Amino acid sequence: MATSGATIFDSRVLTQVDHPNEVFDTFGRLVGDIEIEKGGSPVNLNHWLVERGWAFPTYYSSMTNEEITAVDTLAKAARSKKLGVWKFLSKTVGTFDFTLREPKKNDLSVLATDKGPVLFPKLYRRFTSWSARHKAKVINMPFQAFLAGGVGGKPDDCFEIADFLANGVHSAKRHTFDQFIQSGKTIKFEPGGLVFAEAASKLIRPDGSDAPDEF
Repeated sequence: MATSGATIFDSRVLTQVDHPNEVFDTFGRLVGDIEIEKGGSPVNLNHWLVERGWAFPTYYSSMTNEEITAVDTLAKAARSKKLGVWKFLSKTVGTFDFTLREPKKNDLSVLATDKGPVLFPKLYRRFTSWSARHKAKVINMPFQAFLAGGVGGKPDDCFEIADFLANGVHSAKRHTFDQFIQSGKTIKFEPGGLVFAEAASKLIRPDGSDAPDEF
């Protein structure tokens, strides 16, 4: 995008939902594709990032088969060429490095030396939560048990992608994320190999009461 000569782009967000509360997930994050105009043609930034290896594909049960397969095709091509983050993908969960710090604003020098390894983002977030709690002695369970119990006592449900695409959310076999990690260390899944069950969300009025779920 830097070659377009622009630093600010007009953009739009596209989402496909059945109910208003599906526009945002349970954490308040907007679910959709971001598009900008370049040379008079729309560019899907979600696809652009995956195509160039700057994002691992992560699928959720609210996505259509067409949405998943479009991203999956781009991700497989990027992986075959070892573009971007793919060359640094780790197959094991290591030891959390508590010496890492957020770079100072506008300090990009870290980009020249930070070469990975890289964990699948959802796994990294779970590992970060466990590592901080374990170091603070809030919990004493191993990482595998933490994954099985889930953050806040709610495990991450998921489906294997081929099963989900063939049978849909209501018939595909449900698994839990911890089933794809062995002994809290060995990663037994590939980015894009799982479809995660999306947690339901709801709309709330300013006064805290439930808003009607209708258009």
